[in-house]
This record gives sequence, structure tokens and C-alpha cells, in this order.
Amino acid sequence: MNPFRYSLNRKRFSSTRHHFQSDSIMSENSRDSHGFIVVRSLLNKPPNKVAGMRRPVITLFLESHVTTSSSLPHLFHGFLILSFLLLSTGCIWRSADTDYLWGPALVHMNQPPQGNAYLWEERSVVPLVLEGGEHMGLTIGFLKRVAANPVEHDKQASLQWCKGLLGTSCSTPTASDGWQWNFLYGRIVHIVSPEFYDRSVLGASVGGGSDDGYVTIGYSADSRHRPQDNAYYILCYGRANPLQTRFELARTMSEFATLINQEACR
Repeated sequence: MNPFRYSLNRKRFSSTRHHFQSDSIMSENSRDSHGFIVVRSLLNKPPNKVAGMRRPVITLFLESHVTTSSSLPHLFHGFLILSFLLLSTGCIWRSADTDYLWGPALVHMNQPPQGNAYLWEERSVVPLVLEGGEHMGLTIGFLKRVAANPVEHDKQASLQWCKGLLGTSCSTPTASDGWQWNFLYGRIVHIVSPEFYDRSVLGASVGGGSDDGYVTIGYSADSRHRPQDNAYYILCYGRANPLQTRFELARTMSEFATLINQEACR
């Protein structure tokens, strides 16, 4: 007898044998040296019932282990890896009137009457941040972004912070409200695109937007002001205390002169 053997991974599989000799069917269960259940079944056929075969016996060995608990550690490890990736990644989509935040982040906002600018500050608390929309980028490290729109005389505006799973709980926070914690989803409604922003990165960053592209390693800082036509501005900004920013706009020289005569920049 020259048996033909077909074998799978012996560490994970035991044996199932099909032996063609008689009309009886037998099966037996035992345990191997590793503690796995070994299932052996014997299907016997007489030689004359095997089509096209003149040999008296054909033996086929198929080995397989019957285990259900071995896959549980792999599922658990996969769940841990997926959870780590989700909790260590933040995503921000920037449109003309709203910033959408997914994942952990800190947000601080200020606006009149407490502030002299419509200003919001975003800080990452995860090591990986993806940005899309008007600004595309990938940051590995710490990201801080301050954006602001000017206060214009006789023109009302507001910033809104919306949070919750559906983002339906909205408020108009100021500096006294402190930091807003975003864990899953939140959005900053700022009506129009920010005319001023200051971006600081500690780590590595690559990306670009409507201005230009960049690649940075280490510490980098970049400030941009995109003024309107036929407008006069007063902008007082310091990275050490951004909530004290003064950002005001006047349409005429007389209005601008009034702004100059007011409180000077700190």
C-alpha cells in the first residue's frame, strides 16, 4: 500500500482520515500532545466501487486541528491595534465657513464683547493629525493653529462651537469659558474663511493650501494675513497670549482714525 498524504499546518491541524475498504463508517476523538482535540473519521468503500481504480486500497490523509479558542487572542490584538490607531489620530476638514474636527482636540475661542477679534485656537492632543479641505496636510507631532476674523464696526458676527455625536449642541463661547474638549466630533462655525491664521508645529509636517506648499521638520511657525480690498486693519497678535489679539477693520479713514485713538496694542 502506497498512501498519498495531504497535510496542512501540523501546529494547528490534526488528522481526518478517509480509507476506502468497506461499507462501514467509523470515527474517533482523542487529544494530541498539545491538548488539541483530534478528530479522525474513516469512510470505507470496497475497491470495486471506486470508479476507474483497480488498486485494492486508496488511503487519503487530511490533517486539521479543531480549535475555536486559538483565534480569540488574534481578534483581541487586532481590536487593540485598531483602538490605538483611532485614539492616536485626529482629522480636521476645513471649509470656507466651518472647521470639522474628528478625534481628540482642544479648542479655545474668544469674541466680542470680551475679545477684540473673532478668534479660535486649535491644539492637537494626538501624535498624528490629518487635514483636508481648504488646507491639506499631515502632521506628526504637536500642532497649534490660531485663526481669526476682524471685528468690523456696525457689523455683527459670531463664532459657534458645536459638539456631541451629531454636533447639535451649539454655543457661543468666549475666553472665560476656557478650553473646549473634543473627543469624537465637533465643529467650529466661523461664517467666513479666516483672514488671519498662525500655525505652529513641533515635529514633522507636510502639506499645502491656497497659498503654497511646505515641508517642515523640528519646530516651525507660519503666519498669514489675507486682507480684503479697500479696508484698513489694526492687528495686534502675540503667540504667548493669542486670546488678547486685537484684530479690527475699518472701511473709511475716519473709522480707522477712531480705531487708532482707542486702546493701543498690548
